Amino acid sequence: NFLLPSVQYAMFCGWQRLIPEGANIGEPLTDCLKDVDLIPPFNRMLLEVTFGKLYAWAIQNVRNILLDANAKFKE
Repeated sequence: NFLLPSVQYAMFCGWQRLIPEGANIGEPLTDCLKDVDLIPPFNRMLLEVTFGKLYAWAIQNVRNILLDANAKFKE
């Protein structure tokens, strides 16, 4: 809830793997720090923790949406 609605929307689209037509979806998602080799270890860990928190937030929100949808279908 601390993120702007536009940022939340962009994250949900990314989480759902909404990608342009014609792109290869067979390849797994890459690590967020794949090409970040020139930063100090502390900053690298800070990035990993930050991405972890964002992933946890996205998973929790997707879970809440699915639980709400499930409850509405059961009514």
